[in-house]
Amino acid sequence: MLKKKLLFVPFLIAFAGLAWGHDVWLTEAGGQSYRLVFGHPGDLEPYDATRVTSVTAIDGKGASQALHGHIHDGHLMVQAPAGASVITVTFDNGIWTEGPDEQTVNKPKGEVPGYLSSSHTKNFSKTILAWSESARKPVGLELEIVPLTDPLSLKPGQELTVQLIHAGKPLAGAEVEILGAMDLFFTDDEGKVSLPISNDGFQYVLAQHRKALKDNPDTDELSLTANLTFSL
Repeated sequence: MLKKKLLFVPFLIAFAGLAWGHDVWLTEAGGQSYRLVFGHPGDLEPYDATRVTSVTAIDGKGASQALHGHIHDGHLMVQAPAGASVITVTFDNGIWTEGPDEQTVNKPKGEVPGYLSSSHTKNFSKTILAWSESARKPVGLELEIVPLTDPLSLKPGQELTVQLIHAGKPLAGAEVEILGAMDLFFTDDEGKVSLPISNDGFQYVLAQHRKALKDNPDTDELSLTANLTFSL
């Protein structure tokens, strides 16, 4: 049974995920061109494009192609090849450590005397361009959201069912959010959850998974975020 929790706090554009770490995703830039952005929906920030570790296009038959793109106005720009069904992005934002002054710096915990907490953050983004068999299957990201129904055919008021996969296996009990909803949803024992479509246009689904790292000299945990984006 789907569990959900109503969050009684103010949101920017009705999205609870803003309390989480920064994220990356692709936005349309005209034609088949896409721009990689960083931050939160409605609150974007500059980023270091060298932290992008891969951008991959996958066609409807599952064939993949690495995309290299170029930098324009501080953003990575990529061109979707003909026949692309999915584009994935992996982004390693490094280790962030909170010091005793409650300021967070991009350094390992060993370089911050009296540190309070430390986390290595990685982001995994998936954009659906066209529905296909490859779009409904995991593509091998460390953490990924897999749509189990065609998201491009949905209308406001309908639901999208997705499955959250971590290291190749369904992830149960994980937090999932969708832009436009005030609720925080949780995956079931099979890693599945149904999410409401609130509006036409840009759709953004976000999930997070944290893993404690025992005896790691650099950081205390691995923080993974995955998103699924598409437009109606």
